[in-house]
Amino acid sequence: MNRRKYTLLQALYWCSAASLFCFAVSFMRALGFSNAQVGLVAALGNLLGFSGSILLGAEIDRGRLRLFSAATAALGLLIAAACSLVLHSGRDLFTGLFLIICFACSLSLNPLYIKIAGLIQKADSDLSFGLSRGVGSLAFALTALAMGALVQMLSTSIIPIAIVCTAVIQLPVLLSLHRVCAHVDLGEKKEEGKASLLSFMRAMPRFCLLLLGIAVIFAANNTVNNFLINVVQNLRGNYADLGRLSFFSAVIEFPAMLAYSRVSTKMRKRCLRLSLLFFPIKLLAISLAGSVPALFAAYLFHGLSFGLYTPAIVDYVERTVPAADSAKGQTMTAAAAFLGTIAATLAGGIMLDRLSVQSVLLILTLTAAFGAVLGLLATRNREQN
Repeated sequence: MNRRKYTLLQALYWCSAASLFCFAVSFMRALGFSNAQVGLVAALGNLLGFSGSILLGAEIDRGRLRLFSAATAALGLLIAAACSLVLHSGRDLFTGLFLIICFACSLSLNPLYIKIAGLIQKADSDLSFGLSRGVGSLAFALTALAMGALVQMLSTSIIPIAIVCTAVIQLPVLLSLHRVCAHVDLGEKKEEGKASLLSFMRAMPRFCLLLLGIAVIFAANNTVNNFLINVVQNLRGNYADLGRLSFFSAVIEFPAMLAYSRVSTKMRKRCLRLSLLFFPIKLLAISLAGSVPALFAAYLFHGLSFGLYTPAIVDYVERTVPAADSAKGQTMTAAAAFLGTIAATLAGGIMLDRLSVQSVLLILTLTAAFGAVLGLLATRNREQN
């Protein structure tokens, strides 16, 4: 039962994430925001999400904050901000502020939900995070497909309504899991987790180098994700094509996540390095795509990059980071994935206002390649700190 509830929580989270991350740019551009303004909103949202994730992870590890309390507060704030967008949307400061809060809260929830999986595994060892996360990808895919069709038929005003609905349904599922896992909540047993962020980083230089590589890779990857509508429209596509592409990319993730949960431990140690290599390969294929069908073909590499990376990085942290600092480790890897996005998304918006889409994509491909080199150096030979 716990496995089903957690899988449902993942599915609902990624439903709301699909509505937000795939269509927020479309929502803002329909209201008249420029690419630079869209980039600024996304960058500030990532900045708040990054800092919030790090602080929450540190406070949870030190026993000053309970995991489920933090997750419930973030989810409640997301619902409030999305409701505000339903009631008020225009090309003004308030719309930008509400979207920044939505980005920040949604990004902060992801590492918290990952850590909840660790709690559930203490009570139910049969939980497979890779499988649950894969179901989340399928939910993301179906939501993106449906949202693309709805936005094309109706208008972008449907976007905040979808965020509200999917976020509200998460709340009772999250609370039911809290009742089940209350006896193993991190806030009750963290006397040993006293390492500060600075001392943690000094003690694990290789892990920090990996975080830097992840930040650089996702600076490029997430900038493409945030401005995917620009890429699609540059190839004469529309909102429905964006929804179908988001659906396709999420479906491609699932086989990789499912396969990862079934490979040997020795093979799992190589999967993270393999996934890092495929990020720049995917972005290069996207930059060379000359039509919407070619863009779909480029996203075949998405499974071997992001799809494989998602369970592999969680497993890597569990193997290499001391248990007392596990919340910091998980939140830092999740935070690193959008740390670089803060500057890159802002720069990406400015570049898209001044350069061609293909030129921006090639720049992002080179950026991802540099990040992959850093990640490979950090994980070379045996997995050492």
